[in-house]
Amino acid sequence: MAHLIFRLSEEYSTPLFEPHITLLGGLTATEDRLQSLSHQLAARLTAFEVPLTRADYLDAFHRALFVRVAEIEPVMNANRQARDVFGREQGSAYMPHLSLLYGNLSQDLKEEILSKIGREFNTSFPVDRFFLQCTTGDTKDWYRLGEFLMAAEV
Repeated sequence: MAHLIFRLSEEYSTPLFEPHITLLGGLTATEDRLQSLSHQLAARLTAFEVPLTRADYLDAFHRALFVRVAEIEPVMNANRQARDVFGREQGSAYMPHLSLLYGNLSQDLKEEILSKIGREFNTSFPVDRFFLQCTTGDTKDWYRLGEFLMAAEV
């Protein structure tokens, strides 16, 4: 996926970012507190497989073009556990996805890109860790605050 994200970023002059699936965004606390809570979250989670399904898009800068993640129990549970540990309400629906392209792009351009790369991604990959990322400012300014290993799959 990194290669595809890089190629699309280059071709369409959009921000470059590392492949990721956001588990929970908008966290505000001290770095030490975020690290501590992330350790607590890692202790609650076990490794699982992440199935990718179909490419899609929205009219949103950070969801301009993405691949949907199947809403299987381990994925949705990881989000529920993160909300619980970080004290976030269960309000808004979680839509797990792996972004491919950020930007303010027209629907026609997004459809054109999808016709080139295809819509079906029926693949999966293992997840045994998550990262705490500072996403303040432009994507080029984002940086990693920590890496947290989850328990091995039982």
